[in-house]
Amino acid sequence: MFRLFRRLCLAAALSLPLAASAVAPAADHHQHLFSPAIIALLDPKPGPDALRELTAGELIGYLDGAGIRRATVLSVAYMFGSPSRQVEDDYAKVKAENDWTAAQAAKYPDRLRALCGFNPLKDYALRELERCAAHPVLRHGIKMHFGNSDVQLENPAHIARLQDVFRAATPGRMKPAAAWAALRALPLTPAEVERIARNVAPYLR
Repeated sequence: MFRLFRRLCLAAALSLPLAASAVAPAADHHQHLFSPAIIALLDPKPGPDALRELTAGELIGYLDGAGIRRATVLSVAYMFGSPSRQVEDDYAKVKAENDWTAAQAAKYPDRLRALCGFNPLKDYALRELERCAAHPVLRHGIKMHFGNSDVQLENPAHIARLQDVFRAATPGRMKPAAAWAALRALPLTPAEVERIARNVAPYLR
């Protein structure tokens, strides 16, 4: 799995129509780092392709190999808040993962930009948003994975919670584009698109 991930890092640039432009992308807007804590949580099966720790230094090497100058690093801290896992004191682990990602990205400030991650449905979501908004490295935006967090767009309570999070993120603080990108990545039905346009998109301006 890790070997596949490494290949995908390179393929993100190499699969683009570079022959026509002869110019590599200036930035990769979707990358992840994997801490020892996340690897322990996922507990991948041993093997040459097993997912393993990935540091900022290694990511920079992959970016250099693909001719890409900068990257956005999306924290995977939300995994600790997934309802499919039983994690003791998950908020402490979410904070630690976000801080680890920030510390890694801070080693390459001119090349990596880290975004804060959390499950928007958790009772600590707004607290972590506030904490990240005040963090010099994580203040640029948020990463939410609706599938991992089991966000149901047909659930009015979930929509209300998203509105709270997006409302708190937008007034000159966290960049809403990161959250919008997370929404766009989902295989949405027409009804879900309509719900987003009506209930969530107004907070992304």
